[in-house]
Amino acid sequence: MKKILFSLALTTLSLNFLSAQIETGISLGPSVSNMYVGGVNNLIRDPDPFVGFKGGVQMIYTPVSSFSLVSGINYHSTGFVVRQGLGFEVFDIEIPAEVKAITRLHFLEMPILARLNLGQGKVKAYLEAGPQLSLAMDGEVITRANFLIDFRLGTFDINMNNSNFRQFELAGVAGAGLKWDLGENMGMNLGIQYLHGFTDLTSEPIVDIHTSRYAVSGQLGVQYKF
Repeated sequence: MKKILFSLALTTLSLNFLSAQIETGISLGPSVSNMYVGGVNNLIRDPDPFVGFKGGVQMIYTPVSSFSLVSGINYHSTGFVVRQGLGFEVFDIEIPAEVKAITRLHFLEMPILARLNLGQGKVKAYLEAGPQLSLAMDGEVITRANFLIDFRLGTFDINMNNSNFRQFELAGVAGAGLKWDLGENMGMNLGIQYLHGFTDLTSEPIVDIHTSRYAVSGQLGVQYKF
């Protein structure tokens, strides 16, 4: 009897897998990110957001029409901007001057999202959420000055491999969007995602600074259906 039940369960799972829809594709879009910087020795107050880019490959597994699992590998550039005004007056004329430091970090991200598919028409909506594991590959700090004209002062590499940083990050991702068919085997989607990092990316025992990132990104994707 147990063998019969096991065979029936295995057959059911096999039929569900064969009837499931599998899609693969690419997505890309702009990203607006920032970083929470806290701690006793924090010298950075209220950094400005950084405009970056997010793009990668997707795999979508849909066992039933109302539910999908979404994963893939994305490249994501995130960071923050710190500004310091240096304006002054000459003969009661305000002369603007500013120095800014742009911190840019390069991540590889692997989300595992549960997606709820909504609607039955040609254009369908979806909601998605789940965890994400990310790897901080490297980064740089770009310094610029603006005194009548804008010019670069220099670029300084950030070595994410050293002991002052944590390369692996656990984050949560939530998003929503619209998707539609382009034909029998092609589809597109337009969506937005919010990322919130749970990992303190700074591992410095002497300087008490804590950092974690967050970002909002847009997505335009194209998928091929198998």
